[in-house]
Amino acid sequence: AARVLQGLGGGGLMTSAFGIMADLFEPRERARYQGYSSAVFTLSSIIGPVAGGIIAQSLGWEYIFLINLPIGVAAIAVLLWQMPHTETGRQPRIDVAGGVLLAACVTGTVYWAENVLNGGFGPAMVYGMPLVIVAALIAFIVVERRAPEPVVPLHLFADRTVALSLLISVVGGISTLGMLNYFALFLQTITSLPPALAGLLFLPSAVGALVGSIGSGNLVSRTGRYKLYPILSMVVGVATMLGFAMVGSATPLWWICVLMFFFSLSIGLQTQTIMVAVQNAAPRQDVGAATGTVTLSRMVGASLGLAINGGLLTAALVRGQAGMPAEQSAQLPQAISSMTPDVMSALPVELHAAVVNVFSSAFASIYYFGAAMFLVGLVCAALMPDVKLAGRDAPKLAGEPDAMPATAAE
Repeated sequence: AARVLQGLGGGGLMTSAFGIMADLFEPRERARYQGYSSAVFTLSSIIGPVAGGIIAQSLGWEYIFLINLPIGVAAIAVLLWQMPHTETGRQPRIDVAGGVLLAACVTGTVYWAENVLNGGFGPAMVYGMPLVIVAALIAFIVVERRAPEPVVPLHLFADRTVALSLLISVVGGISTLGMLNYFALFLQTITSLPPALAGLLFLPSAVGALVGSIGSGNLVSRTGRYKLYPILSMVVGVATMLGFAMVGSATPLWWICVLMFFFSLSIGLQTQTIMVAVQNAAPRQDVGAATGTVTLSRMVGASLGLAINGGLLTAALVRGQAGMPAEQSAQLPQAISSMTPDVMSALPVELHAAVVNVFSSAFASIYYFGAAMFLVGLVCAALMPDVKLAGRDAPKLAGEPDAMPATAAE
């Protein structure tokens, strides 16, 4: 129940923040400010897990929740005192049925994928649950066609920019946010560093996120072109994943820092530019719904990525242990798939090296999968229309698509 409440609040905050910026700024200027917001979001995704681990180890796990209270109070105070109050003059109609059915589709898909990949389902659930998910999806489409204010306006998918952007968001969520949570385990098992020192290797990621988000936002604001940056993001992502697949126990830490920087650079280059593309392509009355759909697509991808990567890692570790010499396997205190970095550090030197090699090969399978996802994203990004955003100082050229009109809030 607490997680549901947290999701309602968190999802509303993310969508509202980008929606407010869409109302305040014209398309070209909006890219700059959404770059700042995307940098904060990406930094939080990177630093949050590391800070949470440090807080949990030093103060206790309760404080990873309690620390949000003073931050939240400060944010509420600023909003109450500084955010202008406006009235739309109408009462929105919440699409409760569509929201419930969409939640059933998303939750069911993630739950099914996680349990199938980890062997947690029997045949009845493996083949039966997809039927339930498809039925919920069909019901969702029927409801959305009739809803006065659908949670996801289906006509958005008729626009090529929106459809490709949502697909990029799902793929990006799988290959970036769905990969990020495994880096801490990867760094501790491969480099044998303690958690605090392994956490320091995330600092280059923070720099990469800032450079990618703020840099691309300012460049889009200056040029009005955004298509190049998702393409660059996917190219950098493919190269970075292939680089991580080659990391082993002998890899120097400086090279891992370089890879961490470029991984987050790839996130920063596409997060806010995709949002700008969708908001520019969506009709004015659907900007809020389109913004929420992009956020949802990214989170669905992240959840699927966590499930898929977890299944790939477990399966690869099981295969790796089965391929070890019998005398080494007999010395293992437990299955490799359930080993923690602390257990690994207590192993004899030769056995520890063998287990590290198994982990290195297992993580390589995840990174090859990530590279494949980035390639899919690259194809989608290349197929996006090359639109020039309108701005006060950039009159529309003949033959160019119309951008979103300026609003009264400007």
